[in-house]
Amino acid sequence: MKVSRENLTRLEKILIEAYGRKKKVKVSEVWQTKVMSHIQRLGPVKKAKQNNLLFFDQVVWRLAPAASILILILATFMLSLDFVSEYEMAKIFMDDPIEFSLFQSFLI
Repeated sequence: MKVSRENLTRLEKILIEAYGRKKKVKVSEVWQTKVMSHIQRLGPVKKAKQNNLLFFDQVVWRLAPAASILILILATFMLSLDFVSEYEMAKIFMDDPIEFSLFQSFLI
């Protein structure tokens, strides 16, 4: 159902007029005082039983910066190490796995 622009503006004007014609209700100060004292007597709203998964988001976002920094530190540390020797040891083991031993890797 398509609504034309004219119908939409006419409906908008009708709603504005209806809102403007609404009855103004006068409230006494005694009533306002009673309502406010009742609200104060109610106190804070009791917390409902909270789901533990709701706290998971908070924990994740609190630990995210620390995890990012730790990843950066470990990445720089790993890049500063020489990993060529480990690659060569793995290549020797893959070429001849039967004769390979820990003693051969250290030339003993």
